[in-house]
Amino acid sequence: MREFWFQLQTVVPRVDDEDYAAAILERPVATYCGESLREVVAGRRVLVTGAGGFIGGALVRLIASLGPKRLVLIENGEHALYSIDAQLAQRHPALPRRALYCDVRDAVSVNRGFAEERPQIVFHAAALKQLPLMEAHPREAVLTNTIGALNVARAAEPAGARAAILISTDKAVRASSVLGASKRLAEAWFQAMDLAGGATRFGSVRFGNVFGSTGSVVPLFHRQIEAGGPVTLTDERMTRYFMTRAEAAGLVLSAAGLVLKEEDRGHLYLLETGPAVPIAELARRMILRSGGRVDEIGIAVIGARPGERLSERLIHDQEEAMPTDVDGVRRLSPRSWSLAIMRQQMIELERACGEENDERLWRLLSRFVPGFAQPLDSERQLACGEA
Repeated sequence: MREFWFQLQTVVPRVDDEDYAAAILERPVATYCGESLREVVAGRRVLVTGAGGFIGGALVRLIASLGPKRLVLIENGEHALYSIDAQLAQRHPALPRRALYCDVRDAVSVNRGFAEERPQIVFHAAALKQLPLMEAHPREAVLTNTIGALNVARAAEPAGARAAILISTDKAVRASSVLGASKRLAEAWFQAMDLAGGATRFGSVRFGNVFGSTGSVVPLFHRQIEAGGPVTLTDERMTRYFMTRAEAAGLVLSAAGLVLKEEDRGHLYLLETGPAVPIAELARRMILRSGGRVDEIGIAVIGARPGERLSERLIHDQEEAMPTDVDGVRRLSPRSWSLAIMRQQMIELERACGEENDERLWRLLSRFVPGFAQPLDSERQLACGEA
């Protein structure tokens, strides 16, 4: 087994490598026109929250290469902020930038940073995304994913931002988890802000899984294969949508360009990534790509995690998908509440968070997010995913 482990060290590529992702997903990686992306950020003050994360970092590196006037990095992880700032210092030493240690949950700090920097384009990538942890800590999910989005949107408008773009998740569609419900409310807030008709435009981008992202299934499988197995699945029937990190960054910038150009308001945007990938098949492809054999590494089924479901959906039944000027990017029709209703919901959520009342938070999420319910057992959660 030890000899096999050393062999894998030289065979298994990096999980965030685009060629490796394309080979495992068995489809070409979508590309975006560099000039159209440059038009979005070149010569403008750009701010990215969650700048040290997997998606935030990819965005920062792409934006830095497109000639922004100034780049502001917001991050609440000290090492993550230091690391991404150091990368920029090495690769783009002449780029004016600021590393701002800030938690999006802190409205005072967010407002101060936005007022000082006056960003013209805002990308909101900061989020908590580990599904079982968010089930166990609903207050933390709501504070970061929902109230954090509220704080960023509220700060963007008075700072004079032209556009603010939220990164969301397919788990927001028919939410069966706290993660999904908290992100659905963030989507709804950005949609309501945009529909209100202010000077700042608000848009949202909905992702499936980003291949190789921190804490996701691909690096987990990678580590298990390197260790000699087995690879663990929660259910052999499970499927997920995947996009690469480059596709994710390109989609976010493309969406910002569409938001700035289009007169219609309140839309979400998503990338056509083809059919969902069976997770069991993903595991088999990764094992074979490593040079191993499925019967040697092994695949073990361990059961669904809290809040998990068999399949995700990118589009809700009440959303209509329409083409855009960007190949492969679709626009989804608005599905939101009025800003007045959303404001009242946010007040109640903030109050429940302040009281540290998880039971009240569950009730509010169930009331505010259609279809979401109190915690379910694993079998019922999987059934929800099939609905």
